[in-house]
Amino acid sequence: MGSPSSGPRCRPSGSRHVTSADPAERAKVPIMQEPDPRQRTKLLKIGTRQCRYIVSDDPRRAVCCGAPTPEGSSWCDWHRRLVYVPTQPVKIRRDALAS
Repeated sequence: MGSPSSGPRCRPSGSRHVTSADPAERAKVPIMQEPDPRQRTKLLKIGTRQCRYIVSDDPRRAVCCGAPTPEGSSWCDWHRRLVYVPTQPVKIRRDALAS
């Protein structure tokens, strides 16, 4: 099992995260930097408005990202993009069910 600073779920510092292969879509997506690994915090020591995304391999010694989070979110913007799946509008769901 890896150390907390070498979690396999995160890209190396300085990498850029883009969610679409379409160049027009990529132009709309803001370029984000991965959170600084120096902000990582043990789960039991995590504070208010710190990212709770677990970056360690060993769940018994859970280490969280620790980066600042937006109001009302448990994850920083970087990790929110990894874990959040937006809901489909009702019309799209109805069309999918009807076919």
